[in-house]
Amino acid sequence: MPLLEVDGLKVRFATPEREVTAVDGVDFFIDAGECVAIVGESGSGKSQTLLACTGLLAANGRVTGRVRFDGAELLGGDERGLEEVRGTGIGFVFQDAPGSLTPHLTVGRQLVEAAAVRIGTDRVRAREEALGMLERVHVPDAESRLRQYPHELSGGTRQRVAIAAALMPRPRLLIADEPTTALDVTVQAQVLELFRELRREFDMALVLVTHDLGVVAGLAERVIVMYAGRIVEEAPVLSFFRSPRHPYSAGLLEALPRLDDEPGSPMRTIPGAPPRPGATAPRREPGRLPVSAPLCARLLALREGGAGPGGGSSGTDRLSSPARSGTESMNAPLLQVTGVSVRYALGGSSSWSRRWLTAVDSASFRLAAGETLGLVGESGCGKSTLGRALLGLVPVHAGSVLIAGERMDQATGRWLRALRRNIQMVFQDPLASLDPRMTVG
Repeated sequence: MPLLEVDGLKVRFATPEREVTAVDGVDFFIDAGECVAIVGESGSGKSQTLLACTGLLAANGRVTGRVRFDGAELLGGDERGLEEVRGTGIGFVFQDAPGSLTPHLTVGRQLVEAAAVRIGTDRVRAREEALGMLERVHVPDAESRLRQYPHELSGGTRQRVAIAAALMPRPRLLIADEPTTALDVTVQAQVLELFRELRREFDMALVLVTHDLGVVAGLAERVIVMYAGRIVEEAPVLSFFRSPRHPYSAGLLEALPRLDDEPGSPMRTIPGAPPRPGATAPRREPGRLPVSAPLCARLLALREGGAGPGGGSSGTDRLSSPARSGTESMNAPLLQVTGVSVRYALGGSSSWSRRWLTAVDSASFRLAAGETLGLVGESGCGKSTLGRALLGLVPVHAGSVLIAGERMDQATGRWLRALRRNIQMVFQDPLASLDPRMTVG
């Protein structure tokens, strides 16, 4: 008997205009101890499917169908029963790590609370287990992190804390929604290896919701592909990568960046945009899929055992600028960063007792107009702090930042606001950068 069994699951949301179907008749199962990846574009229904299974839909959501966990029906039961299943049977790593941590409680208190679900009220043992789990997910200086609040941590560290909290009760099924999005590649590999260890140690099943097909290839045993709220393909992981049977699956694989691509060559994409929830898009928008419209219609509900693979899209235009010569970059820097250092005060009420943490230490680089610069490194190495320093969102303790010849690090008041019109930042946490009291428009 499967550990998790989903039959005919539909999710609808009431909106002022109409009722929107986000998930349309989904069937799948998860066996004990196996790892299944659910992939697809944003808005395809992946997260809503799993939120519906665990009773975590938004208030305007309505779910029909059947969801059984270890033989017990989850839909239609009382909230107390669902809480017990969520506490010990099913763990959830949410896509929004900051939103899954309580901002006014320390990391230690939240992890101890999660551990108490399994081991009871022994606070000393719970704290020891919390510390051990932080170390297992490779949180640096884990002892001091227990005393910190979520806002004091980097995005990658918050993600690791959220993973630790979900693992504390030792669930039989872990649902991980984009668990490694905020992690650098080295920590990502460590966390994925931890998932492997825990699956072996506790016979834990794992559902990965992800856009990262590299993670899927390295960890999953089966792949479920969702498009427009439906499952369009389900296959063993090797079959999926070697010979995808649905044209949408082939399009996803074709869009993967390749190391042998020529510099500046157009990125391969699936043309257009995903359909709005509830639309029968594969029939109405055949141009999204790299095959003919009649074949799209025939393959709409294709599962394992269908027609042959489709080819990838030919790609679409992307915004790019011509490569600029080294001379031009050296002579006309739009951004000039010289010896920038950023420090944070740690404790102490007076200058003589205060300790300092150096987050950025003597960073220097230049960027010409039209150039793209990649800034990479592990979580906590100072990348986001340096970005905030360029905007004047954190003070620069040493060095200078020049944007089009203007000293950003010395600007204040109206001068600073005027300079900021020429530099914008997309933050790591989109929810925290949007005003919750205003509509998107």
